[in-house]
Amino acid sequence: MKITPSSLTQARYCAMEYLARREHASLELSNKLARKGFDADVIESVLAQLQADNLLSDERFVEAYIRHRSNKGFGPLHIRQELQKRGINGDMISVDDESWVKSACQAREKRFGKLVPKLKSEQAKQFRFLQYRGFTFSQIEAVFRG
Repeated sequence: MKITPSSLTQARYCAMEYLARREHASLELSNKLARKGFDADVIESVLAQLQADNLLSDERFVEAYIRHRSNKGFGPLHIRQELQKRGINGDMISVDDESWVKSACQAREKRFGKLVPKLKSEQAKQFRFLQYRGFTFSQIEAVFRG
C-alpha cells in the first residue's frame, strides 16, 4: 500500500496521544497502532520519526517502568520478565544493585510488619512471598540477615 501523508499524520497523531499519557516501548506502541488499522510501513515510518525527535525512547520507558514497578514492591526478576513480554531486552536491569535489598525489605515490611519472624515456617512463607515478587535468593537472604 502506498503511504499517504494523511495516514502518516493520523498515525503520528495517534502515537502522540498514547505517548502523552505515558511512556511506551516501541513494540507496545507499534502493536497499538496496528490495532488501530495502520499499515506496517506507516507504523515503521512514524516510529522512526518519533525516535529521531526523541519522543519515543525504549531507555526512558525502561527507567519509568522499573521505577513504577519497584515502588509497587516488585523485584528485578519479575520486572525483567514483564519487560521481555513488552519486547525489551531484560539485561537493562541491574540485579546486583543494592537498592533492590531495600525494596525487598520494604515489600516484606508492608506485607508482614517490621519484626523478622523466628519460626522457620513463617520465614519460609515470607521467603516465598519475596521470591514470587521477583527478588533474588541473595537479596532475600540479606533481608532476613539485616
